[in-house]
Amino acid sequence: MKKAVLVALAAILCAGTAVQAQDWAVEKLRSDLRAERAALVEEAMQFTEEEAAVFWPVFKKYEGELRSINDERLKLIAKYAENYADMPENLADAITKKSLELDIKEAYVRKEYFRQFKHVLPPTRAAKFFQLDGLLNLLVRAQVASSLPFLE
Repeated sequence: MKKAVLVALAAILCAGTAVQAQDWAVEKLRSDLRAERAALVEEAMQFTEEEAAVFWPVFKKYEGELRSINDERLKLIAKYAENYADMPENLADAITKKSLELDIKEAYVRKEYFRQFKHVLPPTRAAKFFQLDGLLNLLVRAQVASSLPFLE
């Protein structure tokens, strides 16, 4: 993934810009990341025509479910960014609990979709996709996390 795009995403989330401009910019970056992710998946997986025909519809549903989780995660990051310098105890607790809940929710979605991908691809191909998907998620999350300041 393009490091500059990820750094820009974190910067936008942390900056005190106008909400409308911020929302537009974040959505543009997310759209670019989704397109880049799809291109990387296509390149790494090298689907046959038959595999592509059955994989991409399931992938679109999978991506949609993850997008709703990531929408919540972005709101949480924005709340953190607004308050990190003087974080009240109760807000630190709430943000951490919500973050953990989102991790669990994402794990359940990934587990369900692994099952669905195994219905359209051989298990080894589905596993390869989830290895790649996990790596891409890890890279994005690591970049965003490294751009966020620690609590005081």
